[in-house]
Amino acid sequence: MMSVYEYALDVDKTPEEILKLAISLGFDVKDMDDLLDDYMITELDSAIASGNNLEEVIEEEIAELEENISKEEQIKEKHKVSNPAKKKPFNNKKDLAIKISSNQYGYDQNNLILTLPYYYLSFFLDNLQKGVINED
Repeated sequence: MMSVYEYALDVDKTPEEILKLAISLGFDVKDMDDLLDDYMITELDSAIASGNNLEEVIEEEIAELEENISKEEQIKEKHKVSNPAKKKPFNNKKDLAIKISSNQYGYDQNNLILTLPYYYLSFFLDNLQKGVINED
């Protein structure tokens, strides 16, 4: 392991160039005293040895990151899901939810939820089918 500054001296580059290159490669370095591990050094060596100018490498990495961000935004926009709770009901004036519970039965008028015991569900459905149950 060595610092960004030591690595820059070792490869005859300025510490600022190495810092920009390391950041463009996605490494978490902030100043010249931060340490580079063996993997980071190998990646930096590879980028420098590729023969490209450091500015070109940085520009390529930035362009690639921007392209990935753009693709990610397009995917998010494509798969955007609207909140169904915000949509207004279009066919029924009254909505009613029926909940099956093992305790606390009754009708919650604020939330329009009817809570029934499991054993009573078949009787309720029969009455509903026969039209015995009043909507009000």
